[in-house]
Amino acid sequence: MKVVFLGSPEFALHSLKKLYRASQVELVLVVSQPPRKKGRGQQQQPTPVGSFAREKGLDLLEIADINSETGLSKIEKIRPDYLVVVAFGQILKAELLKLPRRAAINLHASLLPKYRGASPINQALIEGEKFTGVSTMLMDEGLDTGDILLQSRVRIEPDDTAGSLHDRLAFEGAELLLKTLLKYDEGEIEPVPQKEEKASYAARLSRDDGRIDFARPAREVYNFIRGNNPWPGAFTGFRGQKIKVWQAEVSERESESSKPGSILRASPEQGLLVATADYGLKLTELQLPGKKRMSARDFVCGYQPEVGERLTAP
Repeated sequence: MKVVFLGSPEFALHSLKKLYRASQVELVLVVSQPPRKKGRGQQQQPTPVGSFAREKGLDLLEIADINSETGLSKIEKIRPDYLVVVAFGQILKAELLKLPRRAAINLHASLLPKYRGASPINQALIEGEKFTGVSTMLMDEGLDTGDILLQSRVRIEPDDTAGSLHDRLAFEGAELLLKTLLKYDEGEIEPVPQKEEKASYAARLSRDDGRIDFARPAREVYNFIRGNNPWPGAFTGFRGQKIKVWQAEVSERESESSKPGSILRASPEQGLLVATADYGLKLTELQLPGKKRMSARDFVCGYQPEVGERLTAP
């Protein structure tokens, strides 16, 4: 089968590699976002998908708008059997979706119709879900609204972060995507419409979305911290400086009458305990601007926070 693959970040790279190794799949074109300036030197760097395509000598189109005349004409000339989209970063319009002979198929990192949108992995953790998964679907003009083809359920571990869950879902998604292509091509999958009444949306996150609200229950704050690790990074403030919180633990000690964000305990032996709406939250890994990540012990020894001080984002 002739496949045009559209994807950009690391999540999509796992699927591209899986299809590249599959004897049943002919990758006739790889489409990705254009290279961007990164790092201190601000040098142009291709996306992970773009880099792999170059390394393997695949036909590569790096384009800012795949719906443009250039993008449409390129794919129209190829006349692929399938468009396969994984974390591409652009919305495909109706004219483009009509070009493949068989179907346009998308891989999404949630159990649709739950958590449509740009940040399903983060949102599943923030909401305290016990399970999430990956879904393949037929693409339409809506945002992750197409008929579902296959799904795979994945357990969320208690210590998962958005980073660790991302990696597991990327591998699970690659397996599901290839399985979907092979079965759909043989006519073995019956698409199932999504139930709109069960749909939810996970909006794209920005840096400001990582602001911690200690006025919420400890378990919710804990889930928020791991759901924002590594991006956009959960943060609060300490003595006028922004401080990122990378890891935390829920304590059995109640906050009692202490104001949310107040330091309940600060010692090298006992760590850093902060009040929430109900229980204390032990902050175990932190990072100040321009500094490396540090343990709570190193933070307490180096900056000597005092009991009663409040952590408030600047």
